[in-house]
Amino acid sequence: MNEKHLPTPEQHADIVVRQLENFIREQRGPKGVNFSSWQSMARKEISDAIRSHKKGRFEIERVKKRMAAVVAACLVTVGFWAMTIFVDRAYGSAAAMVAGAAGLILGATFLEWMIRKAVAQHMAETRAADLTVIDSLDKKIKRIKREKEKKLKEMEDEEGG
Repeated sequence: MNEKHLPTPEQHADIVVRQLENFIREQRGPKGVNFSSWQSMARKEISDAIRSHKKGRFEIERVKKRMAAVVAACLVTVGFWAMTIFVDRAYGSAAAMVAGAAGLILGATFLEWMIRKAVAQHMAETRAADLTVIDSLDKKIKRIKREKEKKLKEMEDEEGG
C-alpha cells in the first residue's frame, strides 16, 4: 500500500490557492479583501489540508497494521495445524479444514490489498486529470474575461470618441 491516493503537496497547494482565490473574489469589496479575513481563511485552508493529509497517512498505516496482523495470524494458524498434521494423523481432516480457512483468509487479505492499491492509483490518476481540467477551465475563463473587458473598453472608447 502506498500514498498514491493522497494528494501531493503541490496538489494541496493548488487546491488551497484556488480556494483562497475564490474567497478573495467572493469577498471583494470596493477596497479589496480585509487582510485579517484573508489571513484567517488562509490559516483555515492550510490547516484543513494538513489535517486531511495526516488523516490519510493514519488510514494507510492502520490498513498496513491490520493486514500484517491478519497475515501473521494466518501464518501462525497454518503453521500450527500443519505441525498437528505431522504429529497426529488422526486430526488431519480438522486441521486441513482450519488450514484451508486460514489460507482463504490470507488470500482474501491479499486480494483486498491489491484492490486497494488499484483504487488508490485510479484515484490519483483521476485527481490529476481533474486538476488539469480545472486549470484549463480557469485559463479559459480568465481569457474570456480579458476579452470581455477589452470589448467593453473598445465600446466605451467608441461611445466617448
